[in-house]
Amino acid sequence: MTTDAFNQLVSDVLDLNMDSIDLNLKPGDVENWDSQKHVLLLMAAEESFDVAFSDQEMISVGSLQDLYDLIQRKLP
Repeated sequence: MTTDAFNQLVSDVLDLNMDSIDLNLKPGDVENWDSQKHVLLLMAAEESFDVAFSDQEMISVGSLQDLYDLIQRKLP
C-alpha cells in the first residue's frame, strides 16, 4: 500500500482535499468524521487493501496513523 493510495481512500470517504490529509488527524479534527464515516472508512480500507479487522482492532483506531499502521501490519 502506498501513502498515496491510503490518502486517496481517506479523501474519498471523508470528503477531504488530498492536501489537507495528515496522518495525525483524529475524528474530532474532521467535521464530518462521525461514527458512521468511521465505520465506512474501516470497511473501505478492508475492501481496498484486502485486509480484515477484528472488532477490537476497529475500536482501537483513533487516528489516521492508527489505521495506516493497522493496514501495514495486515499486509503481507
